[in-house]
Amino acid sequence: MTDEGILLIVGALLFIFIALPIALWLITRTLFGAAFLFAYAGEQGFIGFAVYIACWVFMFPVMLIVSLIVGILNNSKNA
Repeated sequence: MTDEGILLIVGALLFIFIALPIALWLITRTLFGAAFLFAYAGEQGFIGFAVYIACWVFMFPVMLIVSLIVGILNNSKNA
């Protein structure tokens, strides 16, 4: 096996065992944060729900960051 082949296998293993679990954790925290914000918006009635959807449409990057932060903080509170 050549050096490039070994390097490719090592890189793939690093990706599988390090980067993939971190990415999956970030995705799940973001989804939990979005669900938490959705529940809070639903408690406010139709206006809260409409604002929630509008924020996702017009402020997508901000909502991703806020959902991730809320998901991480909500996880640490429940742990």
